[in-house]
Amino acid sequence: MRYLPLILLLALFTSCFQPGVEDRFQFTGIYNSLGDTLLPVDEGDFMEIRAGGSFYYELKAKDLIAEGEWEMKGPDTIVFTYIKPSDTTRFYHLQEVSDQGITLHEGDVFFAFRRN
Repeated sequence: MRYLPLILLLALFTSCFQPGVEDRFQFTGIYNSLGDTLLPVDEGDFMEIRAGGSFYYELKAKDLIAEGEWEMKGPDTIVFTYIKPSDTTRFYHLQEVSDQGITLHEGDVFFAFRRN
């Protein structure tokens, strides 16, 4: 019982410093489950997931600029509601979230990013 405050403090400390999804990321790859590249990425391709609930990204290979709103649905699903280029909603599974980056996937397509 005397260790309970220490355990609670450790749990609080750990949860306060876990990496979140809000950040500016550089695309590192777009590939399928076999690891085959589906779309080349450029060094300038990036995505911003903003703390205010908006997102923005650029992909030069597709001449694409996208933006909209995002929200978490449960612990491992991020929902992007696009305003640009078209009005649509996409559900991405958070495969990995770390200090180095994140990996999202939608079906068999994986999107890998590193933190800037």
